[in-house]
Amino acid sequence: MKYKIKIILLFLFLLPFAGKSQLLNYGGTNFFLNGTNIAWNNYGWDFGDNTAGYGGGNGYDHAWWDNTFSDIENSGGNCIRIWVHCKAEHNPLFDANGKCTGLNNNFLSNLDDVLLTAENHNLMVILSLFDFQLVDVGRQGIIKDTSKTNSYLQKALIPMVQRYNAQCNLIAWEIINEPEWIMQSIPGGGTHGSGGISILQMQRFVGMCASAVHNNSSKYVTVGSASLKWNSSITPCVGNYWSNTTLKTAAYNDNKAYLDFYQIHYYDWMANSFSPYNNSKNHWGLDKPVLIGETGNEGYYTYQQQYDYSYSNGYAGCLPWAYKSGGAAFWTDFNSEMNSFKTSNTTVVNFSCAVLSTEHSSLEKSTISVATLIEKGKDFILTITPISNTKSIRIIDTKGQERYFAFTENKHEFNIKGINEAGMYSIILEIEKGIFYKKIIIE
Repeated sequence: MKYKIKIILLFLFLLPFAGKSQLLNYGGTNFFLNGTNIAWNNYGWDFGDNTAGYGGGNGYDHAWWDNTFSDIENSGGNCIRIWVHCKAEHNPLFDANGKCTGLNNNFLSNLDDVLLTAENHNLMVILSLFDFQLVDVGRQGIIKDTSKTNSYLQKALIPMVQRYNAQCNLIAWEIINEPEWIMQSIPGGGTHGSGGISILQMQRFVGMCASAVHNNSSKYVTVGSASLKWNSSITPCVGNYWSNTTLKTAAYNDNKAYLDFYQIHYYDWMANSFSPYNNSKNHWGLDKPVLIGETGNEGYYTYQQQYDYSYSNGYAGCLPWAYKSGGAAFWTDFNSEMNSFKTSNTTVVNFSCAVLSTEHSSLEKSTISVATLIEKGKDFILTITPISNTKSIRIIDTKGQERYFAFTENKHEFNIKGINEAGMYSIILEIEKGIFYKKIIIE
């Protein structure tokens, strides 16, 4: 039996929304991002084999992610924020001079699996690349030194964004979480570590990464700003450090160096001074959709108010902190409120890849022919009708481990040697502009 697999390439654009909120228009549909930060299972160690800390090995746990996604889906969530490199202690890989040399073994296979699993649970994903704590392990050179930035772009970021351009539920790449804490000379910032990162160095880094994403995919780009304080020029805020003007100037006037939407964080230390909940998005003079990417505590606003006010004040979403963080789980603090918001606002929360624009006319289709059920331990033939820019075929198991890999080149058939464990596997076809896949079951 032959199975037709559609290549999903999203048409992405941002449009003002004439309603309560300037929603995020993704794949032709307006969404309010009603979800949560996961943000990690093992901080900095969730994806890929690691050579330092934790005894090495692989920290990826498919079952944990699958159960987590199920919790969020069942509680009305449609979006999750996942941290990837964190402080770059374990991934990606660096040489002795601090230049990036590539991604860890199994890194992409693990990330493939987490994105596909999230898709199965109808969850949009924002991948947050770096955390400001990278200065704790001396990785600030990737920000301060353009040759080191370029090594990361070429060896890690560009391969990732090209690979996942067609992944329907991946909506955005977040360059760095709360960079203001390591930026020197901004009012109230630069309070963490001694990385000595200037404002222009950080803006240049964000601009270079944003340009790389925009030049190699159609996904959105954002930054996880620690507070509205540094994302608006309206008093008492101190300036928008992530506007088009600041990023393009800092990134050598590159026209692709911009954010597609702003992201701000809110905690009770900001009280009402820098609160998105007591004034509208328009009040703060923000010229793009704005996601409240982290929010927490309940000193000033209940979680129900945080969801409701973010929507009524014109923001594009609300992601409380967090499903899990530092071993502590806060999920039960807000999961019922998240579900309540979805129940009241179903039309702007419901997400599945099926509601998006799903086909790009300039890309050919491809078929993968293989028996749906295969006996374990038996070889089987995988036949593919490749498109001209097909690059590779891989098979991964439910733990995200690669079980088979081959470059396609001009081959149409692959003899897959016996896989001895029963279960579900993903066949992933990598093309020039992304990946698409098919599930198989081995009995």
